[in-house]
Amino acid sequence: MNAEFKIDFDAVKSMMETQFSDFNELGKDMGFEPVEATDEKVVIKIPFNPLLADHRGALHGGTITTLLDTASGMCIFLKTQALTPMATLDLRVEYLEPVQPGKGIIAEVSCYHASDMLANVRGFAYHESSNNPVISFTGAFMMNTTGPDFFKFPGTS
Repeated sequence: MNAEFKIDFDAVKSMMETQFSDFNELGKDMGFEPVEATDEKVVIKIPFNPLLADHRGALHGGTITTLLDTASGMCIFLKTQALTPMATLDLRVEYLEPVQPGKGIIAEVSCYHASDMLANVRGFAYHESSNNPVISFTGAFMMNTTGPDFFKFPGTS
């Protein structure tokens, strides 16, 4: 990787915009919006979209899982400062209360362990206030797998 390239908020935003427009049509339609990205945590939100809702009018569980997985990957990039391909081994999602109809979701995730082989994250998701989480989650990711070439994203070389 280019020694001058640093994975920061702008890099995360650029990667998400490219990944979810050039490589993944479904992701583009989800409308993920990076809110914060530091070496400690990543915060990404998805506004409510009725096309991504379940029969109750709340964001579908698959949409939320995609948000949690994406936020986790971006957090691992920031923690390791490497655009290493990875695979989700386990993503455990615990609903603390029902997702509310007509509302978006904000995911906040931190990476508490990263090695050449494995990374672990934990986080939560909420509607408006991090003091009122609706979801708690943990994840394990295998590092250095065969995957997309993240060096194709703008700002990387």
